Parts: sequence; C-alpha cells; structure tokens
Amino acid sequence: TSGPTSGPTSGPTSGPTSGPTSGPTSGPTSGPTSGPTSGPTSGPTSGPTSGPTSGPTSGPTSGPTSGPTSGPTSGPTSGPTTGPTTSSPPSPCIYRAEENLVGETGNGPEECANKDNMIDLDEDDLPIQIIDQTQDGDEVTFKIIQNFYNGIIKKLALNYNQGPVDIACEVNSDVTTEWSETYTAVCIGGKATVKIYLHFCESDDPECDYCAPPDSLDDYLALSVELDCYEICETEGPTTGPTSGPTSLPTSGPTSGPTSGPTSGPTSGPTSGPTSGPT
Repeated sequence: TSGPTSGPTSGPTSGPTSGPTSGPTSGPTSGPTSGPTSGPTSGPTSGPTSGPTSGPTSGPTSGPTSGPTSGPTSGPTSGPTTGPTTSSPPSPCIYRAEENLVGETGNGPEECANKDNMIDLDEDDLPIQIIDQTQDGDEVTFKIIQNFYNGIIKKLALNYNQGPVDIACEVNSDVTTEWSETYTAVCIGGKATVKIYLHFCESDDPECDYCAPPDSLDDYLALSVELDCYEICETEGPTTGPTSGPTSLPTSGPTSGPTSGPTSGPTSGPTSGPTSGPT
C-alpha cells in the first residue's frame, strides 16, 4: 500500500504480500498472516500483533521484542550480553589441614630389630593424621598408626601438649604393625607439635624416660610432626557466583533455553522459526 491502513483488517490475508510495505501500519492486525512476508518491513509496527506469525521473518527486527522468547535461539549472539550471567553452583570448601614432618633423629634398628623392616615414610601420607579440630583452633585431634616398622616396636612414646603447660608422655608397649590410637593436643600459635619416640630394644627405664633421647641413638628413632590447628579452605571448579557484569564477547553457540525477559536490542539476523506469541 502507499500508506498505512486506517484500521486493522477484518481478517488475515489469504497469502503473503508481494513486498514490504512502505511504512508501518497504524495499528495491529486482527489476526496472523497465513505465511511469512517476502521481505522485512521498512520500519517497526506501531503496536504488537494480536497473534503469532505463521513463519520466520526474512530479516532482523528493528527493535527489541516486548517479551521473552518461547524457545532457544538458533545461533550465537552477535555481540556481548547486556547483563551478568550466572554460573554453576559454587564448589563447597575442601577443608584440609596439613601434617608436616619437621624433624628426625636416631639411627633406627641396629641390634634389637631388623633394619630392613623399616617402612619408608611418605611425607604426603604420614602415619599421623589430623581427624578433627576445634573451630577456635585451640585443639587438634589426631590419629597415629604404626606404619613405621613391619614388626613389633618395643616402646612407642608420644610427647605433646595436653594443656598450655601440661606435657603428656604416652607410652605404648609391644606395638604391632597397623596398631592405632587417637589423641588430642592443645595448640599454641595455631600449631601443635607431636614428638614420636620409637625404641626397638627392651628396657626397664621409667616410662617418662621414653619421651627423651637415650644415651645411644642405635635402635632408636624420633620424629617431630607439626599439625595445623586451623582448617584451610580450598576450592576447585566453577566460580562462586554470577559474573559481576556482561560478557565482553558474544556467546559461542545458541542458548540452552528461552530468555527470561525481552532482548535489549534488535536481533542480528532472522529467527529460525515462527514465534509462539506476538513480537
């Protein structure tokens, strides 16, 4: 037509128009067209259509849509998004405290035990492991496992702080492989130091003497281990929340679902199918 119609048509047209109109219509049509137009309109309509189109448009729209789309887009966007994007749920904290071997003295088995039965220490998996900590970092509970020697250790003694000034000396006799026990140490300055004394010879010494170096370092081994008293949070995986702003580049592919609201600008190309509602 040479100009906009004075009002909506009484019904849909029997077929598509042969070309674009020279201007926008003055009001919405009363029903959808039976097929797509052969070319884009030269300007936006002055109001929304009363029903969906029966086919895709042949060109981009000149303005934003008034509502969300009913399905995913058929391809990537032509530019960055206009708002922040969301990511996968954040990974939970992986609380990990460390046990560190900080000292070792003694010659190990010489006469009273077989040196070949000593088990090599793995500093990443020590025979002493943290199993609990207080939230204020005042105490740490640890487990010790006899994975030092493949056989019997005559005396295994532990020295650690039971209180700010109380020093414990726990002595265990005839300790076999895989024996284990749990203890709780008081922390000082965020750390707890546990000293482990291995005596491979039988002796009648008082128990308190087993928490000190003997006169000879043969058939004796002492280890000093430092335990963390605070949990250390380590995260892996996605970010902890949505991004703080729009993306700086277009997306690499179509969206996985409909948009949550109208677009902020025209599309860069035609849609891949008809819309489920008015534009």
